[in-house]
Amino acid sequence: MGRCGVEVVEIGACPAATTAEARLAPGEVAVHRIALGVGGADLASLEAVLSRDERERAGRFCFGRHRDRFVIARSALRRILSVYGAGAPAEIRLRYGPKGKPRLASDCGTAFNVSHSKEVAVVAVARGTEVGVDVERMRAMPSGRAIARRFFSAAEAATLERLPAAEFGEAFWRCWTRKEAYVKARGDGLSLPLDSFDVSLEARGRSLLLATRPDAGEAHRWQLLDVRIGPGYAAALAVGGRVGRLRCVGFPGPPRGDLLHEVGARAAIHRDAAETPHEPPKRPPEELTLAEPRGLHGQDE
Repeated sequence: MGRCGVEVVEIGACPAATTAEARLAPGEVAVHRIALGVGGADLASLEAVLSRDERERAGRFCFGRHRDRFVIARSALRRILSVYGAGAPAEIRLRYGPKGKPRLASDCGTAFNVSHSKEVAVVAVARGTEVGVDVERMRAMPSGRAIARRFFSAAEAATLERLPAAEFGEAFWRCWTRKEAYVKARGDGLSLPLDSFDVSLEARGRSLLLATRPDAGEAHRWQLLDVRIGPGYAAALAVGGRVGRLRCVGFPGPPRGDLLHEVGARAAIHRDAAETPHEPPKRPPEELTLAEPRGLHGQDE
């Protein structure tokens, strides 16, 4: 049993669609880690399962490495969704909500979300509930305090302001990924102000009283978890309702029981806008303006 009452099950590779492991029970979420390094990848065969729109989007990348990461990630997404009953990878069709959140056009009850940063992508899959995920490669943020004051809630910015320099970086990225995962799960896009809710910045433990405004009860309708995908990365998962079992697929290193911990039920920013063709990405200033397009569905879906 993992932290906060969530059972953590680690699987080395994606299960076959015909196995029991491919069926998600209520309250169960699968999180797949995808390595986007292109060494030895057969990009032609991976691209063959993409839709025409996805191939066209791949062709619009300015740099080859960004295009290759996109192809690897989108192909992996399709194969993962196929395992969970969405159909053959090449036949999967997506539709987008009013604020750009991607869904399966087949409406088979499977929800998913995707995020990528540098050479890692994460795909979260659940049944019968909304899900959002975000991953970020942690890096130096010289303007991080100013960014927090501008975009985060007053409570979050004040907490970050009090931290010494040695602790600021990881706390900033914990806050960022937690906020983004929540916004992505809700599917509200840029319409949900980042300062309308508070997330915990603590490295561990649960925080049950973090606020959502104007509806304070919204905080109790979501569960927010940190997912530890590897050194140098921060990642978070937001799920509607309670998570009883977390299936971690393709995670590096030996099995261990500390892959996740709860940080309270709320929070996250939506860079999903960057991943869908329906609205432009939210681009905070300077360091948060990434050099590569974000997302696998059009953004960080």
